[in-house]
Amino acid sequence: MVRVRTPTGLRVASPASTWAQLATTLSLRDLVAAGDAILNRPRARDGSHQAPPSTLEELEAAVAAGRREGIAKLKAAIGLVRVGAASRPETHLRLALAEEGLPDPALDFDVFARNGRRIGWTEIAYPEWHVLVEYEGDHHRTDARQWNRDILKHDLCREAGWTVVRITAEHLYPNSQVAVERVRAALTNAGWRPGTSPV
Repeated sequence: MVRVRTPTGLRVASPASTWAQLATTLSLRDLVAAGDAILNRPRARDGSHQAPPSTLEELEAAVAAGRREGIAKLKAAIGLVRVGAASRPETHLRLALAEEGLPDPALDFDVFARNGRRIGWTEIAYPEWHVLVEYEGDHHRTDARQWNRDILKHDLCREAGWTVVRITAEHLYPNSQVAVERVRAALTNAGWRPGTSPV
């Protein structure tokens, strides 16, 4: 079953139904990334969240809406989608970290200075160990304003006691091992050990 919407007067498949139909086309990782994108709550300039295109309940309903091709992949993907990932590489990084046994991170995490002022937000965070992980897409390098904002933000995060791990496409593709090891090293230096809970 396909649910439809008419946002501009034209009948189109809902985001959740469109996502479910992509199961026959996308890899599991990219199906999860597409699900994350549909659940993403974009940030306004003031840092507030905007409404997402869809909800987890709508994705779950699309999976349960009768027999369809790719159902096994959909069932696997629905257990992996999360609110808070703003890009495909962020999802790929999160999945790679989980596959290697690293702890579940907080996503789209607000970071505050010691005086309580908000510094900004980060894609992946381990608050228990004060480790932030930033995926740096190429626009972080080519956009001068973004580059300068990033430098200030990362300095402020370090001043507030956070370790900042910066990951690029070269660390993540075609093999994610370098990205995983960089994050693992930061967590280990902060006191994390496999199988342990934060103190």
